[in-house]
Amino acid sequence: MNIRLCRYLIFILILFPSILLAKELKIYYTDYEPFIFRDYTGELRGLEYDIISSFCKANNLNCSFIESTFSGLINAVKYGYCDLSVGALYKTKEREQIGLFSTPYLETGIVAVVPYNFNGSINELYNKKVGVKRNATGHEFVLKLSKRHPYLEINVFDSTLNSFKALEYDHIDWLLNDYFNSLNLIYTKFRGKFKIISVKNKPLFFKKAEIAFFIPKKNKDLKKLLDLHILKLKTSGELDNLIDKWFYITKPVSLSDYISIIIIITVLVASLIFFILVFFITIRTNKKLRGYNSLLKAMIDIPSFLIFTVNKNKEIRFWNKGAELITGFSITDIHDINSLIEDDIVALLDNCIKFSNPMEDNIINIKTKSGFKTILFDIYPVFNSETQCLFFGLDLTETIQSINSKLLYENLYFTVVENSPNGILMIDEKTVFINKTLQNWLGYDYKVMQLNNLDSKIKDLITNFMQSNNMSESFFDMDNLIDNKILDIYLKKIILTDKTCYVALFLDNTLKVKQQRIINEIQKDEIVSNIVNSVVHDMNNILSVIINYASILKIDNTLKEEQKDIIKKIIKVSEESSTFLKSLLNISRISNGKKLIFIDNFLTSKKEFFSQIVGKNIKFNMILHDKGVAIELNEERFTQTLLNLILNARDAIEDSGEITLKKYIKNDKLIIEISDTGKGIPEDLQNKIFEPFFTTKGEKGTGLGLYAVKIFINEIGGSITFKSKLGLGTTFRLSFPIKKL
Repeated sequence: MNIRLCRYLIFILILFPSILLAKELKIYYTDYEPFIFRDYTGELRGLEYDIISSFCKANNLNCSFIESTFSGLINAVKYGYCDLSVGALYKTKEREQIGLFSTPYLETGIVAVVPYNFNGSINELYNKKVGVKRNATGHEFVLKLSKRHPYLEINVFDSTLNSFKALEYDHIDWLLNDYFNSLNLIYTKFRGKFKIISVKNKPLFFKKAEIAFFIPKKNKDLKKLLDLHILKLKTSGELDNLIDKWFYITKPVSLSDYISIIIIITVLVASLIFFILVFFITIRTNKKLRGYNSLLKAMIDIPSFLIFTVNKNKEIRFWNKGAELITGFSITDIHDINSLIEDDIVALLDNCIKFSNPMEDNIINIKTKSGFKTILFDIYPVFNSETQCLFFGLDLTETIQSINSKLLYENLYFTVVENSPNGILMIDEKTVFINKTLQNWLGYDYKVMQLNNLDSKIKDLITNFMQSNNMSESFFDMDNLIDNKILDIYLKKIILTDKTCYVALFLDNTLKVKQQRIINEIQKDEIVSNIVNSVVHDMNNILSVIINYASILKIDNTLKEEQKDIIKKIIKVSEESSTFLKSLLNISRISNGKKLIFIDNFLTSKKEFFSQIVGKNIKFNMILHDKGVAIELNEERFTQTLLNLILNARDAIEDSGEITLKKYIKNDKLIIEISDTGKGIPEDLQNKIFEPFFTTKGEKGTGLGLYAVKIFINEIGGSITFKSKLGLGTTFRLSFPIKKL
């Protein structure tokens, strides 16, 4: 009785597993495009989101999605915080020890992403800087790889997008990442900049893997349900459709209309030729038969048609000249149909031979000496003792390639324009097309409109250009066109054969301009402060001399009382003037407050700011040795001092180069060196650079930057020296007293 009862219970649990899951599913995810991510509207999208949503719907489950970090997904499964984790998780032995994996739904692997112009070998990369996402499978792999290649420099990033941006700005030389995620980022955000290393047109996988859903060990029933759902998606073809939806960059080209016309013409021509020849052969004399035979031979040997016959043993018995031209093979090179066609030809031959059914519109790939070609075949049964099937084919290879290439270039052009970080506006007569970036800036809900419906300021700018005879115009630092934007605008006229079009490019310069304004304000304050310091210092020296001499005269007994009173007034006025100048000095200073600064933390916090200041064409390096060093100084003035030196280094570099900030300890002194690869300082000017108001920048310079630097360094008991050589660059060396911790 107990055994029977157990059987019933097992049957119920298998038949109705959803009873166990009649609750809200808590699903942890991490943003990983295109597997699962939030779009610009905040809605969840992606391949894994579609799979899980269909699973929840099929099982009447209420599923809530909770965003987490990548490592948080693993811990959530390990400690049972969630019911399910998603985020393109690789199935590994280490993870199988702490949780369950569903049936894998996608095969992938780790690939190398390099700049598009990289043409070297994979071995060259092992001596360069590689980027990888923190705690990902690629992170574990590259740590093992570094043991075999000690010169490999590893850079770890908190997100995959950050590693791609580092590769874009040459901070790293290559990166390791998931194949499908890399494919998506390259085609949506970095098109034309990067590529995946391939071998024989196939991606080179450093480590192959399977992607599945990660489930806590306590949720075995959930795993069973999810496995059944994935199997259902695979067998129904729905999983393939979802993969195509998110990863197929260029969809297959539909040739149905074009092929239908070719098929009709081919069938009519072939049928007409065949029946005319058969008719005349049977009713004419031998003389006429020979004439028609010549005509038949000429028509059969049309270069663009491939015609051959196959007997019941699959041997090729006839091979026309068109076949020789298209494939490059003679009939002696081809033994049977299997050596020509790799596709399963058995079913086609059986249908032709056994059932005598003509088969039209068969697109088949055949071997050639140069590779493969795509042929549109009609297959007809022929009844005689030797031949069984006639193959009549038309070469479609070039047609398909031309259509594919045209659509590919159209897709590439649209993707580049639509996903550009810059605003793009195109005008075809009076119709205006705007891309997604400009649409967001202007707050428009539509991409296509009439010119008159544009914002009035932008419309006036473009209309004036259209009415002019100029081919192009440029406008810089425009802050009155779009709210909270400072733009550089480039207008271009494009003359076509039948009309004239216009393109407007909007570059967002807001951050750069604001940063420059802040720098100018800081420098202005510093200049005023230094001038006041210099004037106050000199005036105090003069007043000290006056007070000293007046004090000496005061004790002279030969003077009359009236003269002594005058001297007392001189001393009093001088002392009051000195007090006033000291108060003026306090007002002019940015800040007099000193504090203990941990130099490593301070410099690290300024690295990104300095990198932005020098610009994209100049590489900014920071090398920090000898940790555990602190100095006591004014943080604002120290920042301005470093900024002055870095800006001078930037201005000394004409096109591209490097600026390096190096910190170390020598002889109980903190040393900071700022080096550049610029043009250097001429020898005849080197003894003047610390003088006030001396500049080599013309009207752009004040001549007080290095003067202010030297004053500050001297105030805190430090020193500044430099070395410079024309054509090689300049190095400034700052030395400070330190406090070791």
